[in-house]
This record gives sequence, structure tokens and C-alpha cells, in this order.
Amino acid sequence: MVSIIMTAYNNTLYIKGSLNSIIESCGGIEYEILIGIDNCRKTLNYLDSIKETLPPNIKILFFNKKPGTYVIRNTLALESKYDNLIFFDSDDIMKDNTVTDVLKNLNSHDSVRLMLMMFKGKVPNVFILTHQYSFGAFAIKKNVFLDLNGFEPWTCAADGDFIWRLEENGYKIKKLQTLSFFYRRHHNSLTNNPETNMISNIRKTYHNIRKVKKINEDFIKLSKLTTSDFKSIDDVDDVDNIDGIDDKFILSIIIPTFNNVEFIKECLSSVIKSVKSLNCEILVGIDDCKKTLNFVEKEIFDSRIRFFYFSQNVGPYIVKNTLVKNSNSKTILFFDSDDVMCENMVEEILRMQSFNDFVRPKYFNFNGKTPNSDVVSKEKLFGEGVFSIKKSLFLSMNGFEGWRTTADTDFIGRLYKNSRKSINTPTVLFYRRLHQNSLTQSKQTGHGSKIRSNYNNLIRNKKTFGPLPYLCVSPFYEVSVGYIKPIKPIEVFDEVKHKKMVVNEVVKKILSNTNLSKTNIDYDLINKVTQKQGVYVPVNHIKPIRENKPVDRTKITEIKKDSLSYQARNFGDVKKSKKSSSPNIFSGNNKRKGGQSL
Repeated sequence: MVSIIMTAYNNTLYIKGSLNSIIESCGGIEYEILIGIDNCRKTLNYLDSIKETLPPNIKILFFNKKPGTYVIRNTLALESKYDNLIFFDSDDIMKDNTVTDVLKNLNSHDSVRLMLMMFKGKVPNVFILTHQYSFGAFAIKKNVFLDLNGFEPWTCAADGDFIWRLEENGYKIKKLQTLSFFYRRHHNSLTNNPETNMISNIRKTYHNIRKVKKINEDFIKLSKLTTSDFKSIDDVDDVDNIDGIDDKFILSIIIPTFNNVEFIKECLSSVIKSVKSLNCEILVGIDDCKKTLNFVEKEIFDSRIRFFYFSQNVGPYIVKNTLVKNSNSKTILFFDSDDVMCENMVEEILRMQSFNDFVRPKYFNFNGKTPNSDVVSKEKLFGEGVFSIKKSLFLSMNGFEGWRTTADTDFIGRLYKNSRKSINTPTVLFYRRLHQNSLTQSKQTGHGSKIRSNYNNLIRNKKTFGPLPYLCVSPFYEVSVGYIKPIKPIEVFDEVKHKKMVVNEVVKKILSNTNLSKTNIDYDLINKVTQKQGVYVPVNHIKPIRENKPVDRTKITEIKKDSLSYQARNFGDVKKSKKSSSPNIFSGNNKRKGGQSL
């Protein structure tokens, strides 16, 4: 009786061979195989096409929020029906006696580690490299696994962390002395791809976390078992959201913070005032600062605000990358924890974001405590660290560089180089606080600092402006704080949708009134009103007769006799002749013959 747990992502080449080897190894033993697909439609379609050829005790489950290998393993372990678990990878080949050997040793041990042999290519006995004990493929009793609350929800290296915790807690671990399976080396595996390989930055970060755990003796068990929602393969259809985006939020506001207890509450209050009753999520990442962590744990916040703690100080941009990846809306707004939002900021951002790839809001600098009275300057400034963007675009560019500063300038530059549609807001939407501890003002990272100068040189010397090699993220855990419920959310006004609705209604009304009603026109009444009897009547087709006659000229003469000009001409001076009585000697007409003048 054993539950075999495997995860799959972008694997249509090797998974069938892996399943066949597991089924053969189980032989006559009662078993189940749980396959967790990590939000990959390609793998889902492939398994759906071959599911009729698979045994009925193989369950295929689809995770649409891309939680990662270790969260899927945790979830499937909780869902398993047997007391013995074997974790196995979907691209490896199991030997025919492995399951039998594992179950024999689990009777007297808590966990069994499997010996592997690495190979390349399609056939295990070709290009064999070496053999060693696996971290990712091992067997364990279910109650032991759940007692330690399973794996850390990391991108990689969580299996090594779990084995280490087993050893530190004194569980009985057996290492099989015979070869158990063949481990396939290929460029898409966790240990070989550039994002998570053995020399990657993120794997080094996880190893450093484990060192901190050991120093603090924090290896008993995790605070909770991290799991994720899933669907059976039969319940997934083409309209399912497989991009990990939950449309119940119209906006995700991402705020990194470090050593900021003086301004963060004012910042979050301004955010809530701007959000009003809209259904947004505010994700705050605390970058390894116990002071800020202790502060927020004692406060009460709007329930739309969630806090996440990063155990390693990775800088604001890796925090932003990580929170975007774990956000639940299609639109992202980055904001800083020491700035203050205007009340119309969120509304304006949502309106403009509908027509653009990213939006840069205008801001004023201020110092002190009151933005309105302490404004430093009113020049036109637009945010590089504060802007909104489509989540899909941000992730397609693999987000920010994992730098300590200036990564927002680099990212905006890459967007412009790729001709992405943007807009700068015409009005001021937030106030940017100037203080000595901010990234742009401190001696370590501010303008004029050596590190900022180095990063600016990197930006100037860049030759490519496309996506980064990978999205740089970091492990975290959610912080438990006190919450109050917000007022009931309302739907945001969608200007594009509204215009389409109005146009459709007008077109529908026009099409429905094709037979216009005929109105009888009273032409006689019109003639009477206009005092013109000669208006053309289209019904009778009669040429109009002009009735207007000139007034009698004798009457006109009588009228003129009463005028002032007439009386002046008859009773005043005699009108002079137009011709002058004296000759004009300067006139051209008085020249003598021969062309000489008098």
C-alpha cells in the first residue's frame, strides 16, 4: 500500500516512460499514483489524450495558480489515501524492484533515501555519469511528513531543506544500498535550467536561509502545511483560467518596505482612501526587517492588506517580482511605503490603464509630515518606481533586475525600447516624500552614490532590451495581523465597456425602426404662417405662383416727396454742375499737340 506522488510541468517527452516504470515496479502491490500538473496546458492536453490507456488508480490533478513543485507535493500528500509515500519526478526511470525495497525498509524506518544514477538522452544505460543519493526522490511515512508540515513553498531546494530537518530531528532514515532509479539530466529540470540550477542566485538564497535556520535551531517543523487548490483533469475545460489570475480583484497594489515604521501607516491609510470600496488587494513585502514586522503585527489593518515577510534582505525589486508573481489580478500598481496617494489616484490609474500597457503618474516632492503644506517643488515629475502595468507584460519581461537600486529605471527603459504604449497622467496623483533613509536620498544608494553610478553604467552599456533570462524571486511567508472588514466592494466604472454598450443600444434601436412612421404635413398652414402662398406642394406637383407684386411707382414718388433729401434739393441751394467752370491746367487732357503742357 503506497501513494506515489509526482509533479509535471512542460513534460510530454518523458512522463509516459516514467509512469510505465513506476507501474512495473509496483507489480502486485496496492498503489495509487497522484500526478500534479503545475499550470501547464501542454502537459494537461497530453495526459488527457492518453488517460484511457492508463490504469484507473492514476489520478491527474490540475493546479491553475502555478504554486510550484513543493506546494503541489504538500497538497497531494494530504490528499493521498495510503500511509506510505514515495516522491518521484516525472522525467526519471524507476527500477523494477524499487517499490518493494522501499516498503520493506519503511516498516522499521521513518524515511528511505533512494540511490540514483544520472544519465543523458533517452536510454538510461547510455552516457551514465555518476551515482549518489537523491534529495527529490525519497520515501516517507505520511504521519512523519505531515508532522513536519511538509516542504517549504520554495521554487527549488526545498527537498534538501526537508531531508536536513528530518536528520536534525532524529528521525530514522535508511539509505538503500542498491540502485533505485535513473535520474535524467536535461535543460528543463530544476537542477539544470538557468533560473534554479545549482549555481543560480535563488538557490544560493535558499541555502543561506537554511544556514540561518541551523544557527537559530529553527528546524523542528514549519508553522503550517502550505497547499493549493486544484481540479481533476475531468473538471478542467477550455474556459478555465490557467494563467493564475483571479478576476475577483481589479487591481493589485505592490508595496515593498524596509525599516519604515514612521511612514507606513500614513501610506497605507492614503491607499485605502484612494481604493475606497473597490475590490483591490494590497500586498506589502517586508524586506527582512524585524522592527517593521513587530510594528505591523501589533496594528489593525483593512482586510484587503496582506503582509509578507522575506527572511533574507533581497532589496525592493526582488520583493516586487515575487509579489507580482503571487498577485491575483491582471493589473499591477507599484507604490512606495513612504509616499502618500491622492484620493483619485486609483480611479485615474484604472481609467488610463484600460488603453495603455503602462501608466506613469505625475507627482510632487515634499518633506516633513504634510504633503499639502510641505511641497518642495511643483515641477512636472513622473514616477519610475511608482507606475501601473499589465501583469502579463511585466512577467513576459521577467520583471526587474535583482539590483539594490535603479532597477526601475532599467525596466522603464526596456519598455520604451520595445515600443510599449504608455501615458503620463496630466494631474498629480501622489506625493513623494524626501527623507534621508529613502533609496534616492541615502548615502548608500542615493543620487551620487557609487552603487547607483555602477548600475547606471550597466544600463548605458546594455546591448539587449528584451526579457531578462529569468524572473528573480525570493522565498517568503505571510504575516498574521489584525484585520477589520472593509465596506462592501463595488464594481469600478469601465469606460470602454460603457461606450460599447451605448453604441450597441443605438445600433439596435436604429435597426429595429426600419419602417419609419409617415407624418402628414399641412402645407396650407405653413403658407399661412409664412405669408407665402407659393410654397411648393409635392403632392399636387403644381408649380408655385408668385403673388408678390411691385408697389405703384406714383406712390413711391409721393413717398419720396416727404423725404428730407427731396426737400433740400428743391428749396435749398442749386446743385452745382459736375463739370468745373475753370479749366484744370494740371489735367492730362489739357496737353498741347506735340506733347507739351501749357
